Amino acid sequence: MTKFTKDTILQCVPGLTVRVDENNLIAIKVGDETMSSSLHALTVLGMFAHPRTLAEAMNRLKPLVEGTQDWMDLTSVIHQLWTAGILTTELSTKKAFQ
Repeated sequence: MTKFTKDTILQCVPGLTVRVDENNLIAIKVGDETMSSSLHALTVLGMFAHPRTLAEAMNRLKPLVEGTQDWMDLTSVIHQLWTAGILTTELSTKKAFQ
């Protein structure tokens, strides 16, 4: 796995589908695999619709966050999406969920 730093350039994998259910949980599907996340995932996926460094994204996200817990939740979602392969580095050949 690529080292995850503030200079890591991330973007969403192509071909993902996002669904919001009646409980405001987010289902993100790539191929046959699906993961659930919080509403923060919508913000994160929008932020990384195009390649962007983690530092740039974090700076753009700061004004949208209300308090420490909200910031921790948002950064946790970024890490979860990256670990799952939903967010990937520009040159990555890793498939989502692997």
